[in-house]
Amino acid sequence: MRTAGVKQDQAKLLYFKLWALHIDARAESNRNSTKAVVSQETRSEKGVDGSKFQHGSFFRISAADDLPGSFVMVLGPSEPADRLRKTYVCADLEPIPELGFELLVARQKVMGKEKLLEKVDLKYIPENRCYRLPDD
Repeated sequence: MRTAGVKQDQAKLLYFKLWALHIDARAESNRNSTKAVVSQETRSEKGVDGSKFQHGSFFRISAADDLPGSFVMVLGPSEPADRLRKTYVCADLEPIPELGFELLVARQKVMGKEKLLEKVDLKYIPENRCYRLPDD
């Protein structure tokens, strides 16, 4: 710790509180059905299944990828190593039994759009701060 007098547990509690406030604010904005402004470049990109790539969109990924969950959230476009290949920064969704999926923003991966198989609609549940498939 760099701050004198602050214990590791106190710092973790503050971090978790701030993260919970962030997630709750996001849920509130989703409830009010406000739409984020996305760049024209992202708006025009289409996925393998014909769906549009937008910040905050959820996609199913192949099981062969090294991410533990089968879903990711697109955070935004990435600067590709190969200029001909469009890539995106994605955050992993970890399955939590009986609750749904937890978004792990700290676990990010750059993925090509060919790895994002199909767009899925996940519903945010503010009570447990998890995402679920609509039919769950």
